[in-house]
Amino acid sequence: MTFLDLCLFAQRVEEFRCTNCDDGSPGPLEWIGAGAGVIGGIAAVLALVLTRSSAHQAKQASASANRTAAAAERTAQAAEEEAELSREQVASWRVERSKKPQIETSVRVLSVSQPAPDAPPTEFLLRLSFRNVGDRAASRVLANAAVPKGAGLRLRPHEAFVFHSSVSEEVADLGNGSETISYWNGILHDVDVVGAYEVDVMLITQPTLDAEMPLELSVSWDGVSDYSSWVVHASSGGSVTVTRAA
Repeated sequence: MTFLDLCLFAQRVEEFRCTNCDDGSPGPLEWIGAGAGVIGGIAAVLALVLTRSSAHQAKQASASANRTAAAAERTAQAAEEEAELSREQVASWRVERSKKPQIETSVRVLSVSQPAPDAPPTEFLLRLSFRNVGDRAASRVLANAAVPKGAGLRLRPHEAFVFHSSVSEEVADLGNGSETISYWNGILHDVDVVGAYEVDVMLITQPTLDAEMPLELSVSWDGVSDYSSWVVHASSGGSVTVTRAA
């Protein structure tokens, strides 16, 4: 292509541009610019939508995190309250478990029969007392009282709280060698921590005068046993005394 040809080609291009410009229609550059503007607007709208969506999601995530933290705090508080209640229950259980019944016994003369004042006694009645000095009731107490057979032990009607009462004989040593003894066996139920439980059972019908009669007493409860020895003295002058042996 000669130089003249190049000049003619350039002239035709210029004429084409001018021809398109004269009719008022946008040229290629204007179309490109307009398209770029539209795309930019769409991009701006999308960016705004995405920004708002991200902010909403962030707000939801923050609210969810707050709810989770609050739930965790409530759970921890409930666990602490339950643990505290459990500790209180354990402490209460230990205190209750540490409570134990403790039975104390005593013997005293309730009545003496004699034909005349200052006359030797013909018989006398002993009263056994059981007192719970512990801090918990004893549901079952087994009591035994033993005297020589020659004392002529007889039973009196027992109180309602005595579930069982009987007299048996066997050979035993009450301190004076082996001999036949009579012993009272009684089962007491629900020995509470208040008051004393008294049983009128030891009716001695053949007292030995001016001599010491041994009396052995034992009580058992909740795997615990207590033994005591007593001495009963009936004088020819009519008095009857009971003392606890050392």
